[in-house]
Amino acid sequence: MNKTLIPVLAAVLALSGCRKAVIEKMAPPDVQQASLRAVSDLRAGRFADVSQSLLDEIRRRDHTADFRKMAASFPDEEARSVSPVGYYFFTGTGGGRYDIVYEYEFTHLWVVAQFSWVRVNGQLQMSNFSITPSPESQDQQNAIHLGGKRPISYVILLLGSLVVALSLAALVKCILTPNLDWKFPWIVFIGVGFGTFSVNWNSGASHFDPLHFQLLSFSAMSRVGESWTFSVSFPVGAVVFLDFLRKRRRAQEAAAQEPPTAS
Repeated sequence: MNKTLIPVLAAVLALSGCRKAVIEKMAPPDVQQASLRAVSDLRAGRFADVSQSLLDEIRRRDHTADFRKMAASFPDEEARSVSPVGYYFFTGTGGGRYDIVYEYEFTHLWVVAQFSWVRVNGQLQMSNFSITPSPESQDQQNAIHLGGKRPISYVILLLGSLVVALSLAALVKCILTPNLDWKFPWIVFIGVGFGTFSVNWNSGASHFDPLHFQLLSFSAMSRVGESWTFSVSFPVGAVVFLDFLRKRRRAQEAAAQEPPTAS
């Protein structure tokens, strides 16, 4: 493996490992509690309680048959573990929506429960609910395997390592440079990359968004049921700042070599 890829892969694995803690801090507690309670009610056959949490317009239809089918997806045993594996918050003119995903681990099966919640007059109501059994865990399905990928997948990791290293180097130089005017604006400018080129790790599918920007010019994201997508931005701020330092140093060296003028 190219050693330049190690920092990026290490960062991705670290983010994956602390995912549960991050989701539990980000997702509102009532959203987490309502989701877990809905699964508990479903498995216990309390379909009326599950239906009560649905949006009014959805609750008008009888969902008993759907709930029975969902409940049958769970094996007749206690879950070995229950972990949040995805959380997304969307906002718009119609208000906010909370999407949260839990993974239940059993002896020979994993079950993914996905929820969408909205607030109506301050009360949580479920707008979508799905149960999907799987022979593999989400981490196994979306694991990063280095072999057999398209060249563009390796290129995006290499570029990611380079832009992160460049951005961090420029940030450190900016912070440590004495007598630097506009230091804080420089730090902000350096820390943001502009334009985003994204590549799906498994498929190699790519996308370019010239209007997007991101911190440190690199990101790695994996939504539930999808493989990792790596995105690289052009570190404009880092390049401009390092060039600025180079020109300033040359100007200072030139000024130091000039003979003193006679008074």
